[in-house]
Amino acid sequence: MSAPHSEESDSTVRLFIAAPIDELARKEITAAMSRFEAPSPEIAREIRWTPPQNNHLTVKFLGECPAAGVGAIAEAIRAAANSEERVAGRFTGVGSFAVFRRPTIIWTAVNDGSALASLAGKLDSSLEMLGYARERRPYFAHVTLARVRSHHAARLALAHLEHVQPELSFTLDSLILYRSELRPDGPVYSPLAAFPLRESS
Repeated sequence: MSAPHSEESDSTVRLFIAAPIDELARKEITAAMSRFEAPSPEIAREIRWTPPQNNHLTVKFLGECPAAGVGAIAEAIRAAANSEERVAGRFTGVGSFAVFRRPTIIWTAVNDGSALASLAGKLDSSLEMLGYARERRPYFAHVTLARVRSHHAARLALAHLEHVQPELSFTLDSLILYRSELRPDGPVYSPLAAFPLRESS
């Protein structure tokens, strides 16, 4: 996938940068989610599982960006990717973020996110030069498994995943610049450009 081309325009695009997880880890995560049996149709409707194709590790969320600046963003990502080696790690355990008046997010975390935190820091430095604010909070490497509308349904889904979510090894070999389109049936993520990480020396 080559770097994206964008024409000068006043339009904006909603962007984020993520590392896609490998196919084996994606299949294992999907299998764990698919074994959940909701106690009622009402509970089932409260839980929105992440589609397999959307499983990734977000490295930086950019939000609405000028379409004319996509090329510069791509070059900043390329520079960061060229400076970091491929990442191998494990997903261990599950947890949740509870946000006031928003769906609870259920996630599985990386056991050692230091390599990804280093990569996120380099991206922050490169993108800050383009006018994008640095992250205020420490980087937390995780994959979102589900978004849940009620606390009761969230507790049930979390309890299920705590029992069935295996410890998974994974490999990250690239960064991808994604466009995010918010739709009534869930977000659609479209890859705009891929940037390989360096092979381990």
